[in-house]
This record gives sequence, C-alpha cells and structure tokens, in this order.
Amino acid sequence: MRKEILNITKRMLLDKNYIWAIRQAYKWGAIKLASTLKLPPLTGPMMGGIVVTYRCNSRCKMCDLWKRAALDKRAELATEEYLYLIDEFAKLGTSGIGFTGGEPLLRDDIYQLIHYARKKGMIVTISTNGLQLSNIEVARKLIDSSPHNINISLDSADESNYDWLRGTKGGFKSTIEGIRNVVSYKTEKRLKSPQIAVVTVLSRKNLYELEAIISLCENIGVENIGFIPIQNSFEDDSNRAWDNLCFKNGNDDIGKTIDKLNRWRRNKKGIQIDNSKRYIQMFPLAFSASPCPVKCIAGYGSLYVDAYGDVYPCLDWVEKKKAVNNIRSHSIINIWGSTEYRTLRRNLCFCRDCFWNCQTELSLMFDLFSKIDK
Repeated sequence: MRKEILNITKRMLLDKNYIWAIRQAYKWGAIKLASTLKLPPLTGPMMGGIVVTYRCNSRCKMCDLWKRAALDKRAELATEEYLYLIDEFAKLGTSGIGFTGGEPLLRDDIYQLIHYARKKGMIVTISTNGLQLSNIEVARKLIDSSPHNINISLDSADESNYDWLRGTKGGFKSTIEGIRNVVSYKTEKRLKSPQIAVVTVLSRKNLYELEAIISLCENIGVENIGFIPIQNSFEDDSNRAWDNLCFKNGNDDIGKTIDKLNRWRRNKKGIQIDNSKRYIQMFPLAFSASPCPVKCIAGYGSLYVDAYGDVYPCLDWVEKKKAVNNIRSHSIINIWGSTEYRTLRRNLCFCRDCFWNCQTELSLMFDLFSKIDK
C-alpha cells in the first residue's frame, strides 16, 4: 500500500488533482499527531483490509488461513454486506482498500467489490496467488474491474520448489501463465494501471533464488517486486511446518541479499523493488525473530475486516485470530471511535511483533528517524 499511495499521489499531482493530495497530507499529519499524543483518531485509517474469503486453492507452508474455511461454520459476508462495509470505509475517509484472502478470486463478486471501491475514491489493491488468472477470462475481468494494483505471490523461480512451498501440484505453471495473462491483457488495452506486482516471501528455501526470481518477473513484464521476510503467522504453535523455512542460527547470505536488493532499488530501469531501504535493513531482525524496532501505527493507520465480519487492527492479528469486534453487531465507524478501541489503540503503539510489509512499511511512513540496526 505504501508504494501505491506514493505513486498515485504523484499521478494526482501531475493531473493537478491537488485536493486529493492535500487530503492525504492532512491524513498523514492527523495520524502522526494523534498517535504521538495518544489522542482519539482525528481521521480514518490510511489502509483498510478486507479478507473476502478464507477459502484457498493453495496449501502454503507459511500459512494456515485456508483451514478456517473448513473449521469456521459461519456464513461469509454477502455481497450486500461487503458493499455496505466499503461504504463505511469510505465514510471513515480510508485512503485505500486491499482485498485479500484466502484466495479472493474464488469469490464471484470480487470484481464488483473492486469496482465499487474505486467508485468510492479509494486506492484499490488485490492480493492473489495467481492460480485463477491462468483462466484468461478471469484475468480480463480482473483488469477490467480497474484495481490500482494487482499483487501476485511468487516464491520461487523453480517449479518443484514453488509447488512444495505453495502446496500445489502444477501451481508454478498456472501462476506464471496467470501473470502473463494479466500483463498481456493490460498491454493489449494500453492501460497505465493496474500496476502488476509480484510479492515474494523470503525464506531459507528460496533466498538463493533471489536473482532468478527477479529475472523471471522482469522477463514476463512485471513492473514491481516486493519481498517479505518469513515470520510466524500461525494462530498458535500447533503447526510448526514453517520451522523448515526459518533461519535459526543466522545466515551470512542475508547481508548479501540486503546489499543486492538495495543495489537493485537504485536501478531506475527495468523492474522496480517495492520495498523501502529501511524496511530491507530490518530483514536480519525479522529472520532472527527479534522485535520490530519501529513504533507500530496499526491502531491509527489500518483496519481489517474478515469474511465473517470480525474486525482486526492489522494483518498480524488476522493471522493470529485476535478479533476485537464484529461488524454484524457494530458498524466499523462505531468500532473505530469506541472507548474500547481507544484503549486497544494505545496498547498497539507498544507492539513489536511483526514485520509484515503492509504494516511495517506503513509504520515507517510515520516514523522517519528511528534507528534501524542490521
């Protein structure tokens, strides 16, 4: 979301849409002031997240969200409920909405939801594993729904490694075909957006593939690539499959990886690295399970709602199933301004539990001077 906001702000300024840019500048200042002084929110969140479904056609080693679709017997929110939720996010003044899952493209109404969020004036992003995009009609419908950004997961340039990491047979071929489909259709339509980006979860199983992944994406025509360090995203400690992906005793290659990524960041030609320099510098801390060194802004800067209406302040709390309320009993506007949420918001300022790119990059936008140690 950080890059999308910055890129779209630049585009708005070039198009002389100064009012939109001024509103975002005001939001930054209001969030910064309120979070510093521990005040009630002076504005809505910068980032809204909607987990439209937990159903998924992957069985990733680093994720167990797909299990919730089988274990939770509640009905997913209906289309009308999602449209109302988007209205509520817009009334709060939310800058952008990110649709995610599970696999969001398993919802037939996802294109309607994306289009509706665009009409409400918000930056719209969708995160997908790309498998459904191997169907050219799905790829076209997604492009035609006009999100600002499409993030596609790709954790390996090697077919067998990818299929193992993502728990799919033939998943690599389908994902690559899906990426080609959206890139090709966007080119055919001569569109400036959506931006096609790849997101890679870096782990012990793919760190050595960094150059191969970037090269593959560049050859396909992907415009941006972002990286997330592997971290424990499970609700509890019952599933330890992710242990095989972690760096338990440090790794000299991590330092080399940071140098490579920062070198590529400075390259203005070809595929662009989405991560900020400061975020990349934190990778060793993430890999060693150290606390995040940046003050968390989630209580003021983000708000998530999942497929059953449960409300969370951030993606990490979604992953760990730490819901704070539900929109089927209270509107998100009332939740956002409630006394209970104000207490939660104060406590979240001291949270240092995750290095998720969405949350950490957002916090970095509001914390420009904290020391980031390698």
